[in-house]
Amino acid sequence: MRCRHLVVLAVLSIPALSYLLTAQAAPEGTSARTALMYARECEKHLGPFPKFRYEDAIEIPITRDGKRVIVTAENIGKNLKSCDKPAAFGAPCQLGNRVGRHQGTRADGSTDPDVVFVTFFRDGGLGVIGHHMKTGATCFLSVQDDFDPRQGLPTPNDSGYDKAWQPPRVVAEDGCVKCHMADPFLHSPWIDQVRDPKNPEQPLVPLIGDVDSPYFVIGQEFPAPPGRKPGAIHATIPKHLEGNKCVQCHAIQCVPEFFNVKLDELKMSAPFHTMETETRARWIEDREAIRAYCRSLDIEFFGQGGFEHEDFEQEDEGE
Repeated sequence: MRCRHLVVLAVLSIPALSYLLTAQAAPEGTSARTALMYARECEKHLGPFPKFRYEDAIEIPITRDGKRVIVTAENIGKNLKSCDKPAAFGAPCQLGNRVGRHQGTRADGSTDPDVVFVTFFRDGGLGVIGHHMKTGATCFLSVQDDFDPRQGLPTPNDSGYDKAWQPPRVVAEDGCVKCHMADPFLHSPWIDQVRDPKNPEQPLVPLIGDVDSPYFVIGQEFPAPPGRKPGAIHATIPKHLEGNKCVQCHAIQCVPEFFNVKLDELKMSAPFHTMETETRARWIEDREAIRAYCRSLDIEFFGQGGFEHEDFEQEDEGE
């Protein structure tokens, strides 16, 4: 399964600092680590993993001409030929995908407001991104391809964890950081439809991508995001782009050619409420300079083939 896209400044915690000081040299045997071993490393930075439940996640709406398509047992997982707000990547108009958000906790059970876990149930699988807002520590998790995440997911304290979750080497090989380049979370008109029930003015997926927002990925299996120096927690801005208006606020995010939606052509900034594209010349010029820089990085993105789709008529409109 492929990996699934607030200005907070703080001094690094001791665990994060220790990790970065040793991040250059991967120890022998790292590639053979199990999912449980990786989870324990993540918990040192993010605290105990919550219980990820399919029923706790919120369905991502699919609409056509403003009319919501109702998800049923018969059509869940099907990909429509077209929709108002396609997903940025993967099956663009797939029915029944869900996104969830869990607040982190400390070892004593108290809430940790600086830690968030975001779950993405899509393509019959599950990807999880755990992130510490202050230190930047981030973990990418994914369930095994043959495991149904709707049937109950074990935590690191439950038996069978390694049978349900992929080892970090497999997750890293999907190139998470090549797409999640500027920060852990990608935003698009599709995902930003889902609002935070506790604060409906904000999207459920956190807004982070400030140029000064800390971000690094836990695990020797994961390389640094493209364009970043190994061990760096902040975005690296090339000298020739220092006057670029985009990077004065945002970390650089390259957009792969295979994306269904050219996110770098949308009118900024996130959260995105419409599919409106940018037309102002001064912003278009700066974005083209960033695209040229992205091309110079020669990032080897995973491509994606065509997706089967199925059209059908529907009379009912959802809420």
